[in-house]
Amino acid sequence: GDWSSDVCSSDLAWERRVSNFLVEQVDGKLVERYIERGHEAKRIEFEYADKTSALNKLLLTEGEHLLNAGMVLFCESMYAELQMAIFAGTERLTFLDIQRHRGTVFELVALAEKYIMSNIHWRVHFDGSLQRKEIPEIPADAIREALINSFCHKDYGACQSNEVAIYKDRVEIYNPGSFPEGYKPEDFITALVKLQKDCGVDDLRMSDYGFAPDESMRLAVNARETMGGLFLANPCEMTDEECADIFEKSYRRNQSYVVLLVGFQRSRNRCVW
Repeated sequence: GDWSSDVCSSDLAWERRVSNFLVEQVDGKLVERYIERGHEAKRIEFEYADKTSALNKLLLTEGEHLLNAGMVLFCESMYAELQMAIFAGTERLTFLDIQRHRGTVFELVALAEKYIMSNIHWRVHFDGSLQRKEIPEIPADAIREALINSFCHKDYGACQSNEVAIYKDRVEIYNPGSFPEGYKPEDFITALVKLQKDCGVDDLRMSDYGFAPDESMRLAVNARETMGGLFLANPCEMTDEECADIFEKSYRRNQSYVVLLVGFQRSRNRCVW
């Protein structure tokens, strides 16, 4: 199904336009599972009775038809398409595998996550227990978040696929679209600094809490011992010395440190690890 030309010319946001997909085309089990997950996350309060009433309460319908948002969430359409590939080197030259899928947004996110996790490097960590721990080079939660964002922020009117590209040295997650008009990535860093000032936390220092500079290494070692799992999940490995340096700078300077682990290209939305 495709939405009609008169709807295409609508001034409504794409997701609020009426599609040619009918509510009856939706698998009720998908909607029921969505409501269950909403309950688990404490984001949805009403109970599931049937797909029609649930979709109405989610504001995803117009009469018997789904809005475009409901279409991409719960139906397979040309607007939710995913292309995935593995490249032999660091450029888009020789590919070792390429796949293309259509499905609901939920299905495509799950497919992409499985594809990435199956084709990146894992390392083994021994912590003294009987079972070894396998740790991916990119945390699974970070991959899932980037994939969900890529579908949420996609320009669906562009009729292009979301893409996952796995290179020898990185993973790229791409969605068609552009940076918000009138803004640069740096503007959001500036906004963060302003937010810190507005909330009154821009002048916080370690010295305000009774710590001495010579305790920096002890704090760094304690952080690793008590929260080692967070260090293992960090794609940017840090030594105790580097952690201690952060504590020292936090002590003697009134500065804010922002670490950008994800790079953006302004011409299109692309997350790079």
